[in-house]
Amino acid sequence: MRGLDTALQAFYSLLLNRMRTLLTVVGLSVGVGAIIAIGSIGYASLDEVQQELNRFGVDRLWVSTSGEDPLSLADVSLLDRQLPGGSFCPMLYGSAAASTQERSKSVEIVGTTQAYAEIENFQMQSGRFLRPEDEDRGLRVAVIEDLLADFLFPGQDPVGQSLHIGSGLYTVVGVMETSYSQFMNSGNTPKAFVPLSAFEQQYGVVNLNQIVAKMDGTLQKAASSIRSVLSAAHGGQGYTVSSMEGQIQSAERIMGIFRMVLLCVGAICMLTGGIGVMNVLLASLKERRREIGVRKALGAKDRDIAWQFVCEAVLYGFLGACLGLALGRLFTQVGAQLVGVEAAVRLDLSAAAILFSCSVSLVFGVYPAVRASKVPPVLAMRSQL
Repeated sequence: MRGLDTALQAFYSLLLNRMRTLLTVVGLSVGVGAIIAIGSIGYASLDEVQQELNRFGVDRLWVSTSGEDPLSLADVSLLDRQLPGGSFCPMLYGSAAASTQERSKSVEIVGTTQAYAEIENFQMQSGRFLRPEDEDRGLRVAVIEDLLADFLFPGQDPVGQSLHIGSGLYTVVGVMETSYSQFMNSGNTPKAFVPLSAFEQQYGVVNLNQIVAKMDGTLQKAASSIRSVLSAAHGGQGYTVSSMEGQIQSAERIMGIFRMVLLCVGAICMLTGGIGVMNVLLASLKERRREIGVRKALGAKDRDIAWQFVCEAVLYGFLGACLGLALGRLFTQVGAQLVGVEAAVRLDLSAAAILFSCSVSLVFGVYPAVRASKVPPVLAMRSQL
């Protein structure tokens, strides 16, 4: 009960100096709010980056050749046989002009098969993707991205419409959402997907530019298996298997550094608030020397005086943390709008910020508490301050 009484005295002491208490609490709350907002926005931004990277193939591999042995459909069949459970899709790339009677636009033409739809994470807006019968019959059909569809067929349903891609006449059978990946194109050129057989017939191309793969297990193991199969079949080592694992790790590292720097800024704000707590307690010590002397004369021990000052310091930290929670929510909402992400206040960060605020206040309150406990009672009672 004695400790509780001392804590209540500390609380009443803060109430007697409301303006000083408010200013001290505000100084701490800014640091708490900054830590909560920075952490919440940082985690939300990292999640946003990871989601964007997932759209472009976090679990996919891109196989290309840098040697004299080109890739072919036979290699795709070989990988299907040797590595069961994986999906492998042949890819041919080219550039052409997609045009109707009224409009024309440069596009990247991609020759592929139905397997591409099973590997990539895209959404069809209308129509369908390529089918096996399109490949078998060599049909001149195309799936175009929505931005290209809006440009070539404004206000119309593109499905069933005809367009020229280069010198070939194609029928649009589907419209898909526009997506860009560094492994698929070098710019923001819209894409048109056509059957591999139609691409080969129009351009006379036999060798593949790339094979897109999706396999179970770790990316390193999958990449090693693909290289082993192709190298054994061709007797060479000139095959490159790329993934986005490196890009993901780089993004996480950059976001981690950025978040750590900003959290350090918030921590500095907290330390500044802690110094403010120490200054306030030292000033309070000078004002309360007579009170301390009277309490010691009435039997209060040094640890009682020290405990009261420690309680005042922790109360400053707790009240600053409570106000900081409200500021953190406000900072998070404003910062999320500026950054362009959806962020919510994280409970773990809020709890950590409260604990950190109380801890900082406690640390900076130890010195004034020790000073207060060492005040000689006789000299304190004779003080006029």
